[in-house]
Amino acid sequence: MRDDDIEMVEHLMVFCKHTLDVWVRLYKWWGCGSFSNFSIDEVFNGDGSGVQSLEGKKLWQAIEWVCGYVIWNNRNQKFFRNKVSSGANLLSDIQVKSYEWITIRPKGKHIEWHEWLINPRFYIGSCPQRMDVV
Repeated sequence: MRDDDIEMVEHLMVFCKHTLDVWVRLYKWWGCGSFSNFSIDEVFNGDGSGVQSLEGKKLWQAIEWVCGYVIWNNRNQKFFRNKVSSGANLLSDIQVKSYEWITIRPKGKHIEWHEWLINPRFYIGSCPQRMDVV
């Protein structure tokens, strides 16, 4: 993409090579296979999590929305402050912000930070050693 091209939201949020790197890392962290959604609607309204429970789908949706926020914020940092972050750094931001969002809300869940980083699906009942969450 050239500097004088108009950036489309779908390109920024889905197709940009830097954005794709973030989505691939996110899907790997979540443990749900490879990223294969090709429209912004599929990315933010789809069920890429591979979970069936309503609780799991809500958790995944929160992570997707945080990912969108982090991608958008990174784009603004790049264009307005000339600051660029790697896909690994953006995934770390997604992990932190989604953890905070999910645990700080009034009906937030008790989630152990180290477990969240290693296996976020632990909290949706997809793993045999599920902990009860409040």
